[in-house]
Amino acid sequence: MVYMFACPMESDMGNKCPPSRRGFTLAEMLVVLAIMTVLCLIGVPTLLRTQLNTRQAFLDSRAELLFTLAQNQLICLRSSGISASEGELCPYDKGELYFVHSDDSFFMPGDTSGLPSGYWIVEYSPVHSSVHAVFYSEEDELSEYGGNRFQRLREYQGRIADGACVGYYSSAFPAVSSSSAATPH
Repeated sequence: MVYMFACPMESDMGNKCPPSRRGFTLAEMLVVLAIMTVLCLIGVPTLLRTQLNTRQAFLDSRAELLFTLAQNQLICLRSSGISASEGELCPYDKGELYFVHSDDSFFMPGDTSGLPSGYWIVEYSPVHSSVHAVFYSEEDELSEYGGNRFQRLREYQGRIADGACVGYYSSAFPAVSSSSAATPH
């Protein structure tokens, strides 16, 4: 039997090492290597998926922060009597929603130290003074607004498939289903 890491021979006469000093056999080493390979094949994709989900949660939380700041700015503009229809009409909407980019200074004027650094797009309704949605990216992923890509980014799986580069937050609430418990008798 061949031993790896076996103790050195004490003489040329073939003295055997005591059992406590013997190394691992080649078969044992291959079994350990096979087990480690299987664990890596299971663990690495899970680790990468977790890293992607964590990155997406971070970007979505930044978009939520911008959503809150933009909503507060819309309320301030409305209470001051200033029209917030300075942006451009959304390309997919029927005329009620507008959007602004991160470089539009009228929408987020003054001290911007509280804003996350990066690029953002805010969709809003000046009629209702409400923010509809916010897209956020740390790189310039939002330079060309519109098209199918932005519709896909509204869904979580679409943002994950896009490589977790864009965060999204929306005011859209799921429809409340009617139930007999909520109906008065």
